[in-house]
Amino acid sequence: MATLAQSARSPQGERASLQRRETLAGLAFISPWFIGFLVFTAGPMAFSLWLSLTKYDVINPPKFIGLENYQQLFQDSRFALGLTNSFFYAVLHVPLAIIVALALALLLNRVGKAAGFFRTAFYLPSITPAVAIATLWLWLLNPRVGLVNKGLELQGIAGPPALMARPAGNSSGM
Repeated sequence: MATLAQSARSPQGERASLQRRETLAGLAFISPWFIGFLVFTAGPMAFSLWLSLTKYDVINPPKFIGLENYQQLFQDSRFALGLTNSFFYAVLHVPLAIIVALALALLLNRVGKAAGFFRTAFYLPSITPAVAIATLWLWLLNPRVGLVNKGLELQGIAGPPALMARPAGNSSGM
């Protein structure tokens, strides 16, 4: 009997059990991604493919028409132009933009004392719109002269003090 119990717990049986548990753990870890992929990527792609084979106008239910939409697509002169533009963008513009950006980054890394100036000159255009938008919202939501409260006053509504100053000595906002 001892030999029968020992043979049931052989290294091959334990290895197979460990492999099975690791496989199940791997599947459990990948399942959220897989479900998300099915729901948010594969499902919409399959539905779009099905809709491309139908005549559908959002109001009426889809009617299956087969490849008729694709026949019309290939006969349209604008399709060739759109395809050419997409090809130009994907093959020429994107790689060239990446190469130029990388070259500028490498150049900025070697500039030396003027690096601060050049980094500011390159970064300023990307930060300026955010500052302008913040300033615009400050003006719109100003409790005394803001356009939002002035518009509400014209309707006979007392507007909320959207941007109130914090009490002195309380910098945490609480």
